[in-house]
Amino acid sequence: MAEPVTAPAGTGVGPVPRPVRVAVTATWAGVLVALVAGALFGGMVAGAWVSWDLLPALLGVRPGVAGLPVGAAAGLAAGFTVGHRTRGWVRVLRLHLLRRNGTHADARVTRVERRHRHTARGGSTTAYTVVVGWVDRDGAQGCVRHFRFLGDGDPRFPALLRTGATVRVAYRAGRAARAVLDVPYAPVLADLLP
Repeated sequence: MAEPVTAPAGTGVGPVPRPVRVAVTATWAGVLVALVAGALFGGMVAGAWVSWDLLPALLGVRPGVAGLPVGAAAGLAAGFTVGHRTRGWVRVLRLHLLRRNGTHADARVTRVERRHRHTARGGSTTAYTVVVGWVDRDGAQGCVRHFRFLGDGDPRFPALLRTGATVRVAYRAGRAARAVLDVPYAPVLADLLP
């Protein structure tokens, strides 16, 4: 088994503990299920309204259930789209708040680990673990961030966060371990939430 990836020596910062990761992931899964179920329900209600009220009133056709499956499909698509993009929105919001009220530093990428895995259904995922370190007025700091992509991911990612590269980080004073990397990629949610 490979040695776990940790922050730079002397920073006293390690990766997010496994129980915290599991709790955040389980909570996020529950939120996503509720989001998709709510979007499905909303789509079905909208489809029913179109089929039973709007079309008969506008076109004089008989009420029917044809809009129900269309609304359900639209609701599912909306729920999955919003759920997929939420990580990026959370990252943008945190970065915006930290740019205004946080501390900034230029960090050096000290280690990058890439794992490519094929799934049982024929697809694949690529996961990166990125370790960055920097020095601020409180001394040596560092953090570990995890990024996950479908397939091989964006080909620009390895070039942007290669070992030795400099990246801007933003964090609250005294909370350097929760730093947000100022890159156009969202890490896994356990790394993103405070």
